This record gives sequence, C-alpha cells and structure tokens, in this order.
Amino acid sequence: MFSPAEPYGYNVNLTMLPAKLKAGGYVTRAIGKWHCGFHAVPLLPTSRGFDSYTGYLSGSEDHYTQQTRDVCNNTTVVGTDLWTDDGSGPPGGTNAHGRNGTYSAYTYTALAVAAIEAHAAATSAVAPAAGPPLFLYLALQNIHGPDQVEDRFLAEYDPSIYPARRTINAMVSAADESVGNVTAALDAAGMTHNTVALIISDNGGPIQEPSGSPSPGNNWPLRGGGIKVVGMVKYPATLNANRVWDGLVHSSDWYATLCSLAGVDPSDSGEGKVPIDGVDIWSALVAGTSSPRTELLLGMGNNGSDGSYRTDRPDSLPYWPIGSATGSIKLIVGRQRPSAWVGPRYPNKTTPSTVWPPPSDCQRGCLFNLTADPTESNDLAAVQPAHHYAMMQRYLGLVKKLAAPNGDDAAIAMKIKDPKACERVASTGGWWGPWN
Repeated sequence: MFSPAEPYGYNVNLTMLPAKLKAGGYVTRAIGKWHCGFHAVPLLPTSRGFDSYTGYLSGSEDHYTQQTRDVCNNTTVVGTDLWTDDGSGPPGGTNAHGRNGTYSAYTYTALAVAAIEAHAAATSAVAPAAGPPLFLYLALQNIHGPDQVEDRFLAEYDPSIYPARRTINAMVSAADESVGNVTAALDAAGMTHNTVALIISDNGGPIQEPSGSPSPGNNWPLRGGGIKVVGMVKYPATLNANRVWDGLVHSSDWYATLCSLAGVDPSDSGEGKVPIDGVDIWSALVAGTSSPRTELLLGMGNNGSDGSYRTDRPDSLPYWPIGSATGSIKLIVGRQRPSAWVGPRYPNKTTPSTVWPPPSDCQRGCLFNLTADPTESNDLAAVQPAHHYAMMQRYLGLVKKLAAPNGDDAAIAMKIKDPKACERVASTGGWWGPWN
C-alpha cells in the first residue's frame, strides 16, 4: 500500500500477468482500480502489459466524482483520479476529462461490456476460432470505501438494518449487477462457454474499530478485518457448476494457473527477476482434489527480515501480524494490534456491539488451530512446543527469501517520501498522473 505522495510502484523487474498473456497472443484490457504505481510512465498499466486501460490509479476515490485525497506536507490535496490509455495518445495515457461524475460501478461496467462487444465484433470478422483470445481485468471500486451507493440498491434492504451496514450490503448488490451485466455480454457475444470467469476479492470486510475503517464489515468467525475470502470460477467447457472446493489458495496462484491455461510459461527469469510464488491449482480445482499448495506466508507487516519487530519506524503502526499457515495450523509472529470479533449478528442490528480482546504480543510466535478455533482465541504454542518450533523455523527460513515488491532491497516497509510529489500534483491542476 502506498499513497499518491510516495514514488513507489510494482517492481518493474517482475513480469506482470497481462504481459505474459500478451506474449501468448492475448488482447489485454484493464478497467478500474490500478494502485500498482503511477509516478512514472513505466509503472502505468499499458507499460505493464495491458493494451488499454481506463480507471483510477490510486487506492480509492469518491464513487461519484472520482476525486481522491492525500496529505502532502500537511496540506490536503484533492484531485480527480481517472486515467485512460487506448494507445492513441501519449505513452502511458492521459487524464480522462469528461468521463468522471458518474457512479463508478456504472462507468466501469459499461466499459467492460463495450470491450467484450468490440472484441466479439473484431474476432467475428476473421472467424472466432482464428481470432486472438481476450484477457479482461475488471477491478471495481465496490465494495471499497468511501461507502456510497445508489438509492435503488438501498431500497433492496430493510431500513431497520444498521445504516452503515445497509449501505455496504447495497454496494454488494451494485457489484452483483455489474457481474450480471458482464456475464450477459459474454452470453450475447457467444463467448461464455470458452471463457474462464474468475471473481476474487483482495481482502475481507473492514470492521469498525479505533483507528480503523468506519465500514461495518463482518468476517465472523474470523477475527478483525479478515484476509480470508471466497472466490468464484466459471468455465463451462471444463468445470462442473455449483460445486464447492475448499483447497488452500493464495492470490498469487492465479498467475501460475492462468498462464498455464493460456499455454504460457509462468516462470520469470532473467536479471533482477524473482522466482514466482504461485502454483498451478487448475488440475486440483477441476478434479476436486487437495490443493498443491500446503502453506502460505500471509504478510510482513512491520517486522524485520529476521522476524523481529522493527523499532526503527517512528511512523509505523504498533500492531501488525505476520504469519504462515500449514494446513489448518497458523503461526503469527510479532505484535498484533487490537482487533475485535464482531459477532455472528452485529452489525445487522442497530446497536454496535463487539468483543475486544487485548492486543496480542506474539514476538515468540502464537499458534492457532484454525479448524478447531477459527476465532484464534486459544494460543497453542505452550502446549504444542514441537509444532511451534517447527513452524517458527520454517517461517524464519521463508522470511529470508522475501523480496521487496517495489524493487527496493531495503526493508519492505520503508517508505521514502518524494519531496516534489505535492508540487507535481499542484502543477497538473489536481489531476493525478505520471510524474516524470
């Protein structure tokens, strides 16, 4: 995560999925959220493998005005974050003047439908079987804050529901409508049977907590703002419908899986490259067998490369977890910030009610059995010392192999402010764009 004032982006030495698929003959389109870097042209979507892009470059925006905010040198800067590149303008694209001012789910869905229709028309002219395949990446703002939604979606929910919860429920309905319109466009284009439609989320629901999001998500029985999410895959040519698969999957696995499905080698080699973390899960998904992934590292937080809590960050949050999960066992290392269980019913009622456990000091590692204890209430480190020791050793080995996603070999969490960032924002009239 980084703000518009920070000159960071996804490491340019790493090949992104659209670049892999483009090399395999795909037409690649991106719509919606980017948030992978934008202060220089090489970080923009069309420099990373997409043929075209329209969307917002930062982390969030107003759903109606497309304005975004950041604090630079104690000054609040407001700008309209909407960028487009269809290949006809300057390298990297330009601001999308005139396209802002509409509820973002409508805008991005309409663009996705138009991309599907245009692709179908182009390939029909050369026979569908002979035309290039399409990779379409649609990253909606829903249901990301700020929590805003059209009244017609609010009308679907009982007014007695806690108001903030009713809003995010309605935002889900807006996302549902978007998915319905996109799949309808695939049906109309005759593309459904041979299309892998993948719907995933980047995180669970943020919950109401001190110094946290005001958005009343509910991840019960998971603790706090969950990172565990469900996903949906539709591929009529191969997958049976209406089936649940509970294999262990990390978001990086879709890189390897989609590359393999496209007949592209997922490995990334060459100077400055880092071995990929993803594994191909497709065969297991189709057969309904165990996942080839048996463990995953969840995140670094503010811990040092040796697993110790970092004390050199005066601006760092005091509680961030880091852990690895093997099967149903989860290890957390580091100090966790206070995080509530919202309960099985709240916030669907009108009275906010949460259970606040004290902050957890897991400097020596806390161990939880997620199957027996999904709320992570019972630390097993003392009663299962052998298991705790084995996972700690594995964790410490994995940490040493981590590479900073922004290409900075210094500590991953370090962020260096660009003193010219706000000046550049002001010089563009408040429109975010690449800063050279």
